Amino acid sequence: MWGNTPALDVIREYYASLEPVRNKDEVTDMEKEDVNILMIGIKDARHIFQTSAHLYQYPAVGHVNWYVHEQNLELMARQMLLMSTALAPPEELGPLEKVLTFMQLYGNSRLPANTAGFLTKRATQFKKIVTEAELMEAHFPVCNLEQLRYKDRDELYDIFSFWSSPTTKVNMPQMWDRRLRNLLKTRYDSRFGVYDWDYHMYLKAKADWHLSLQEYKFWRNTGMAFSWLKDDGILPNLTLLSCIRKISGILTHQGYLNDIVNGPFVTYGFNCQDDDMMRKCNGMFAKRATDLAKRNLTRMFHEMNKREAYVPTDEDELDLGVMQMEIPKEIPKDYTESTSVLDRRVNTDEPLNVLPLPSTTIYYLPVGSLLSLATKPKFQKFFNILVISSGYGLTESAIQNMLGDNAVILLENSYPYTVEPKKDHLHEKTRNVSEHYQKLLCCVPTRTFDPYKESVFSYRVKRD
Repeated sequence: MWGNTPALDVIREYYASLEPVRNKDEVTDMEKEDVNILMIGIKDARHIFQTSAHLYQYPAVGHVNWYVHEQNLELMARQMLLMSTALAPPEELGPLEKVLTFMQLYGNSRLPANTAGFLTKRATQFKKIVTEAELMEAHFPVCNLEQLRYKDRDELYDIFSFWSSPTTKVNMPQMWDRRLRNLLKTRYDSRFGVYDWDYHMYLKAKADWHLSLQEYKFWRNTGMAFSWLKDDGILPNLTLLSCIRKISGILTHQGYLNDIVNGPFVTYGFNCQDDDMMRKCNGMFAKRATDLAKRNLTRMFHEMNKREAYVPTDEDELDLGVMQMEIPKEIPKDYTESTSVLDRRVNTDEPLNVLPLPSTTIYYLPVGSLLSLATKPKFQKFFNILVISSGYGLTESAIQNMLGDNAVILLENSYPYTVEPKKDHLHEKTRNVSEHYQKLLCCVPTRTFDPYKESVFSYRVKRD
């Protein structure tokens, strides 16, 4: 449901990788062309957000076309939902409310009533337009579903229908606890010691960043990553459920099957360009990863919508409260009644209305369609940039046919940010992976990489 590397400005990495083979004048000429980017298995839209926020810094860049290939349709639906949240107009969500709503939908297992109401509203709006190309173009032009099959659009409709039902009963704390028991087995009773070990021996030992022990242990035990106020809500975050399908006319799911070890913190909360957010007090960071994520998302949404640099204000320093350390393990008895109240106050008849995102279009590709796309004439030497998730084992050599001459390949490296044992032979493994991609995609590395520290490895296509 989320990636394991920080958000990346793909265009900046692209230009940095081209510098060894092009002089300044050639890069300027290239910038006037459209940029086509293929994303494989990235899970969320963090790179799209970061790159779109910085597009105003590249005034000569033409249209940026993102082609997104994911392993399931729930990820596509979540990306559409979160993109529509980021582009919500100010009369619907204020700047602060927009950021908090986004973070709760992105990384929290439970939602307060206002955020759950927004989810119901948005899912209902998408349900009405997702199967109609004309309506998508009119109400949500940043996303294009023309590459999807009719079957895929129908399944997206089912997913949004499931999310839009405010009476859906899901006991998220129970699901989370079941996953913990299956993972830890006999160590379950001493799970807080396991959390402490993973935090100190893996996450903090690899990279000294702002993730605090308190917020990490809180998320590991409850699924609540981002907390500010005393009441974080009791309604389930339906967007985190997997395998939503309609069987015999009934919408079903297989529960929460995603990450319960690493957390969603690194994507937006790893670092920040503002010095006041990076300061230390008595040898410890004064800000949490949650605070950094809030500042970074505020900056991204401002720059995406305003096309200008973001300047922090005093409002960003508001103390929104401490984290709650006790949550109920079961859905309260009045759960159905509370969702009925939620259903009555949500205006589901209001059409979807979002802010425009200039020079950007996101195309979603059918699941398992990479090989078939590689044979289409349109995509021959089409892509300037290929971004591959660290957890995606790419073996299709036909993909190289879709990469243009001197195209840049960005391979994520999640090792510095995940609970993964230290590997004494990591350099050797990295070299083997590098040799695999060099042979598979006819590319060469653009620089020397440190697998213990860097979040992305960069390659450039070089055909004989």
